[in-house]
Amino acid sequence: MSKAKYPWIVAGLILVWAIVATIAAAYYYNKCEELGRMYFDASKTLGKINVKLNELVDGLMEALENATLSGAFGVSSKIEDCMDIVREMCDVAGGTIKVNIGIDYGNGSRVWFNFTEIKLGETLLDATLKVAKVDYTTYPFGVFVNSIEGVANDPEKLMFWIWWYWDSDANQWKLGPVGCDKYVLSDGLTVIWCYESTAVWPPSPP
Repeated sequence: MSKAKYPWIVAGLILVWAIVATIAAAYYYNKCEELGRMYFDASKTLGKINVKLNELVDGLMEALENATLSGAFGVSSKIEDCMDIVREMCDVAGGTIKVNIGIDYGNGSRVWFNFTEIKLGETLLDATLKVAKVDYTTYPFGVFVNSIEGVANDPEKLMFWIWWYWDSDANQWKLGPVGCDKYVLSDGLTVIWCYESTAVWPPSPP
C-alpha cells in the first residue's frame, strides 16, 4: 500500500468514528431527556400523592378526635390502626411538611420553632424531639411527657406539660385529644406545649 493512501484511510477512520460518536451522543441525549421527563412526571405524581396523604392525615386526626371526645374508644382504636397504615404509606411516598411548634414554660417564657421541617407522617412527639430535649415514658396507652428542656412535671403543684393545637376553622386553641405519639401532624399545623396547672380541667388555653 502506498504511503499516499494512509492519510485517506486515517481520515476515513476519523470520519467513521465521528459519525458513530455523534449517533451515540444523540442516543444518550435522547435517553437522558426521556429519563428527565419520567423523573419530572414521577415527581409531580408523588407531589399529588403527598397532598392527598396530607389531607387523609387531617381527616383521620379529626375523626380520632371526635371518636375520643365522644368516648367511642373502640372506634378510636380502629382509627389508630388505619393511621399506622397511612404512616407506612407516607414513609414510602416520602415528602416533607412544615409545622410551627411552640413551648410555653409557664413563667412568661415562650419559644417558637416556626416552619420546622418534618417528614410527612411524623407525630407531634417526633417533631418536638427535633426542637427540644424531651424526657418521656412509654406506657401501653402511649407516651407521657415527663419534662421538656429540664422543666419537669410537678404532681404536688398539679403542674404538667399539656399540648394544644390551633384550629384555624374554629379560630381557637384546642386541647390535644390524644397522646403526642399518636397525633400525626399535617402541613402548616401550629401546636404548642404549655407547662400549666391542671387543678382546673380543662386548663386555660394558651
